[in-house]
Amino acid sequence: MFNHGNIQSKIDFMIKKANSKDVGCLQEDYNEIKILLYYNHCVDIFQFLKLYSKAQLNELLVKIAIIYDLLGNSQLSLETIDESLKIIPNVPSEILLKSILFVTMDKLDEAQKCLLKFKYLIGEDPYSTYIYNTIRILYYYLLEYEENIILREISLVEKKFPEYYNNDVVLHFLKSKICHKLSEKFKNTDKNRSCLYKRDSIKNKEIIFNSRRLDAEFLYKYDINKEKFTKIVSIFYPSFINYRPKILVEYNSNFKSGFRLFFTLFEITKIIKSKIL
Repeated sequence: MFNHGNIQSKIDFMIKKANSKDVGCLQEDYNEIKILLYYNHCVDIFQFLKLYSKAQLNELLVKIAIIYDLLGNSQLSLETIDESLKIIPNVPSEILLKSILFVTMDKLDEAQKCLLKFKYLIGEDPYSTYIYNTIRILYYYLLEYEENIILREISLVEKKFPEYYNNDVVLHFLKSKICHKLSEKFKNTDKNRSCLYKRDSIKNKEIIFNSRRLDAEFLYKYDINKEKFTKIVSIFYPSFINYRPKILVEYNSNFKSGFRLFFTLFEITKIIKSKIL
């Protein structure tokens, strides 16, 4: 963390040093260029402090937005994210969080618009592109697209991003669930097809239960739904959204500083409640 007092002292020292020489009566080793450098260096530091303060305020607003969501107020959460984006616009993770909040509010059209903006902002970054495609597939599921379309999209992601897909509990869960549904659908009309889907369903279920049992149990208990969408995304893609609400969603957390997190949430919640009241 920066020590603003020390930085301010440095600024004061440089301004004082520059001011101590009369520009009209310069000594040989103390010319206009040196004075100009001192002043410009002070301006650079002031600009840095301004940006640093903006970054702090932006981060604080995002945390407040998360607390609002934990309290069940998606609208206030969304409004707070909008405030944070006015301070530092076009932050990809915040645009993504905004998209996810729209899902919890059952505004999937707005959610997809934000997701497309997120795609534009991330450029060619591989993991961010994988996240974009994964969230897009989850939107298809919530919008009740045809099962074959979702399976096709999952297969494309698997081929393009095998290193990420292999450890993705959510997509394995989704594939298992859809294959099970299709297996039941064709059970009486096309047994061979039904068996193939059943085999794929069991295979994907075994993968997630063998590698991440707690995560699998969570998904099979709650499914992928609009109400818990922010929590699902933050639990399974924590490196992208610094949300971490596991201890507040009946989930067995491995978060090491859980007590510290809970205390922070408790203190911020008290502040927010006092503002609301």
